[in-house]
Amino acid sequence: MPAPVSRLFPAADRIVLGGVALVVALLVAPPLVFLAGRSVTGPDGPTIANFAAAYGGAGAFAVVSNSLQYALGTAAFALCAGTALAWINERTNAPFKTLVFAAALAPLAIPNMLLAIAWALLASPRIGLINAALGAMLGIEGAALDIYSIAGMVWVDGLHETPFAFLMMTAAFRASDSALEEAARASGASTARVLGRITLRLVAPALAALFALLVVRALESFETPALLGMPAGLPVLTSAIYEALGRYPSDLGLASAHGTVLVAVALLGVFAQAPATRQPARFATLTGRGGQRGLVDLGRWRAAACALCLAYVFVAIVLPVAVLVWASLQPFYAVPSRAALERASLAAYRAVVARQGLGGALANSVFLAGATATLVMAL
Repeated sequence: MPAPVSRLFPAADRIVLGGVALVVALLVAPPLVFLAGRSVTGPDGPTIANFAAAYGGAGAFAVVSNSLQYALGTAAFALCAGTALAWINERTNAPFKTLVFAAALAPLAIPNMLLAIAWALLASPRIGLINAALGAMLGIEGAALDIYSIAGMVWVDGLHETPFAFLMMTAAFRASDSALEEAARASGASTARVLGRITLRLVAPALAALFALLVVRALESFETPALLGMPAGLPVLTSAIYEALGRYPSDLGLASAHGTVLVAVALLGVFAQAPATRQPARFATLTGRGGQRGLVDLGRWRAAACALCLAYVFVAIVLPVAVLVWASLQPFYAVPSRAALERASLAAYRAVVARQGLGGALANSVFLAGATATLVMAL
């Protein structure tokens, strides 16, 4: 049986723990109670009409289906990419690991909205730079890529969430002892077999928790569905909430019904990882060497691992930043050409600098970011 709380935490710690829990509950509970209450309230009192309007029509299945496809696809993409980058950086002898670590975190500095805009300019069926390049080089007629799709949304948000997954899995690999892996390699097991049968099993709780958290983050994402999904008629829960609030007058009941379902699905994702972490002893290793972490010798695959990391840096940072810079130099967006290069200027930057209120906007942004980070870290 689990030990009682009184044995796990001294009295002073229980007081602090209870105080923090109370503060968090006071911050979280009121909006949730309001949301749930508003979803079952109509002009004449309690009602389920809001849920009937939200999920009784023909488009309800599309909203739920699109949301699940988008969230699960984004989580799977970010989990695989982040775990691969973390394993290469932490457990192998791949070159340039310091550079890879810094580059893997760089996309965090690119807001999700800007990343979606950049990839719209890169892979739009009509004006996409990549589509234009593929058409010129390979003679492909029409658009080879369409960013305005579920796959495009998964690609953009997956790139944005990969640094988060990388950080989580880096911590997991650093905390994982390599004694069993070294024993397996000494017994003749291949790198792939050790990775699949031992390494990933040791970090299974982290993988389960991370996947659930990534699903929740994708369900809550709005910028990518708004910029890439809504123009293509691909609604998800967050964009459905936005459309309900954007009506005149705003339909708070309909928005609350969608929001309640969103919170419920998110909570299911959070609690889904609980079974995988109920027996932490299954994932512990006993060693007398201080938890050493041996590095896997990739041999001839070192170059391939380095190329994989550089490819991620190219598609997650270089391409989006380059196309945004190019677009900022143009009076109107155009595929790079000699004529477009002659039109390039710094007029947009001069307009931004000369705009009234720029200093206040920067000050508000810095204050908001600092205050939010401080509050979150304190809690």
